[in-house]
Amino acid sequence: MLLDEPLVALDPETVADIRRVLRDQLVSITTVAVTHDAADAVALADRLLEHRNLCQQRYIPAYVVGCIVSIEGLY
Repeated sequence: MLLDEPLVALDPETVADIRRVLRDQLVSITTVAVTHDAADAVALADRLLEHRNLCQQRYIPAYVVGCIVSIEGLY
């Protein structure tokens, strides 16, 4: 499944609800989610791929959050 900015047009309360639904429903479905929102990436991913240097990291919440902060500094 391909999700292109799936939560971008939603209000914050709805985003939190939909993140939980997506995380639960997509657990066994291979999915590519394109997003510019680091919170969406951390909430939905078990692996991340940063498109500038193709650095792939396995999802470990504390590590990935640190990785995303450093990636955002590149933009």
